[in-house]
Amino acid sequence: MARGLLADDYLAYHNILTYIEDATAQLLRYRADIQAKIDVNKFFASYFTCLKEGKHAIFREFEFINSTPYNRACFVDTFHKCFAALGKKGDLLAIRDYYALVSVLCSDFPYEMLQKTAKIVLIDDAHDCLISFTDFLYSFQLQLYYQEFLEASSNTYQSLLTESHSPRDIVVPTDHTTQVHKEKQLPSNSTLTATEGVDSMKFYKSLSQLIDKYRFSIPSLATLKEILSASPTTTFYGFLVALSKSEAINSGIGRLPASTNIFDGVESSSLLKVQSVTIPTSKPKKNLQKVIKNLQLFKKI
Repeated sequence: MARGLLADDYLAYHNILTYIEDATAQLLRYRADIQAKIDVNKFFASYFTCLKEGKHAIFREFEFINSTPYNRACFVDTFHKCFAALGKKGDLLAIRDYYALVSVLCSDFPYEMLQKTAKIVLIDDAHDCLISFTDFLYSFQLQLYYQEFLEASSNTYQSLLTESHSPRDIVVPTDHTTQVHKEKQLPSNSTLTATEGVDSMKFYKSLSQLIDKYRFSIPSLATLKEILSASPTTTFYGFLVALSKSEAINSGIGRLPASTNIFDGVESSSLLKVQSVTIPTSKPKKNLQKVIKNLQLFKKI
């Protein structure tokens, strides 16, 4: 997609200036902290090597993580590498417990993002329901990486849903007068539930217009069409679930392994030392504190 771009467009597409500014800020902060001479070339080489390897998004503020699509993808990948050992054991956690883990890697990460992730898995905002690591991971990736697209898609879906319930006038001729009847009543917003549906192809055509209207990460039209062609009508919840489980979506983002290989190479210890921690589904929060303690010790290294 980036091929054939002009120099300025290429820099913007890859957010190069964002990283140069961040590297410069990190250099100045580091030099002020250690009060010593720094090899600038070596520092920048180290920064961009870390960036290329995707190891730059850990223990950073949310503003930085959220600033580029690449940062978002790398943050989810880091989460996977840190906690895959927990998922391999089959532990189930509530969304608040996942938030506690995410917060160790990014202290100011917004809880709202995790609430939206839970709604992809559970349809309702059920804080106490337990979620598998795999379901959470790919739903979390979808919500974080495509957050603007999902919001625009939700607005588009609601517009189509409301439009499909809008009353239309029908003229019924009689002997003496002309009566105007409503074809159907417009239900209240509370009745426009997730069980309603819209025409899939009409939804697809509306989504295709977002590519030109917005400048944010968006799934390929081919993938969207494939997902929405599976049924003549679709609900927004069904659409989100299909996106989160799509290998084409995951491959397009390009950081996480396929869902069938999510635990390949994962041993009893992962990037962080969590091998001695067990999180039974009956008492996740108590044992979760041990995980966080180990992570905090790692953070100081």
